Amino acid sequence: MNPEPLEALGRVFEQLEIKHDFEDGRLLTGFGGTNAPYSISIIAWQSAEEWWNFDLRAYIRTGGRHAGSFPLMAVPPHQFDEAHRFLNYLNGRWLTAGHAYIDPDDGDISFRWTGPFPAVITEAFADHLLGAVSQIDHFFPELRAILADGMTAMGAIASHNARDAAEREARHSPSDDDAQGNDDDEPETFPFPE
Repeated sequence: MNPEPLEALGRVFEQLEIKHDFEDGRLLTGFGGTNAPYSISIIAWQSAEEWWNFDLRAYIRTGGRHAGSFPLMAVPPHQFDEAHRFLNYLNGRWLTAGHAYIDPDDGDISFRWTGPFPAVITEAFADHLLGAVSQIDHFFPELRAILADGMTAMGAIASHNARDAAEREARHSPSDDDAQGNDDDEPETFPFPE
């Protein structure tokens, strides 16, 4: 039997026509993504008698059969250093919920977020979860470029900024400050020496 918060989230997914399944106490789903397909696993755990939390993991298989896949075992060790610098930058400057990492168990590029379930699971809550999870797809091109093509962390940051600026321009949207209130007109800095 699945915990009630997961069952409730599953009912909301049904309303939103999101395909999903339950397996071993986890709610599973996935999306094609813009840059790579990704899978989602959500578990529920109780931290107090009446308090339920979610633990969400989204991941992109690096060795899959999608256009962005690459053989992780062929990545030179120094590129892992660059990838971790980029991930550290993402976690500190861009991600407003959760954190991104390379899973040490399977090499998947992952996003994880833990938080409380609301008293009532709504479509807005499901949209919020899925919006946060989509970050793994959004930042995948730069992570792939670091690991598979030898890009530096600084190059990935510049590439990502340019891609976001082009997407904003295509939508004719004014530039927004990032989550920490930094002005987009300021040059990006990186906390590691080159």
